[in-house]
Amino acid sequence: DTDKRFLPPVKEAFIAFAGPLINLVMCAILYACGKTDAATINLALAVFNLLPVTMLDGGHIISAFFPDSRLHRKLSLACAFILLAVGAAVGIYTRENFTIVIVALYLLIGVISEK
Repeated sequence: DTDKRFLPPVKEAFIAFAGPLINLVMCAILYACGKTDAATINLALAVFNLLPVTMLDGGHIISAFFPDSRLHRKLSLACAFILLAVGAAVGIYTRENFTIVIVALYLLIGVISEK
């Protein structure tokens, strides 16, 4: 079996949560300093990174506790498609910002190209 784990699931999930946690801490610090735009960006990064998509920290947290790759793949695909739909709606509404669509396509390609 080539899918051996080197860390217990709780430690693996804790390590994966460290990045979003730092974003949340930075969000609080920046908000306290009156830098609301930078705080909002850090909050958005934390939420985005916690999405249960394979390549993101949220995906690593999910896979630490639920190593069934079929379930995780379906969850990742569903999340990427939802993000794609939200991105399309934002792009159509703003008529100029298609960044979410590009990111969703990147995540979708990553999920599809996995074994």
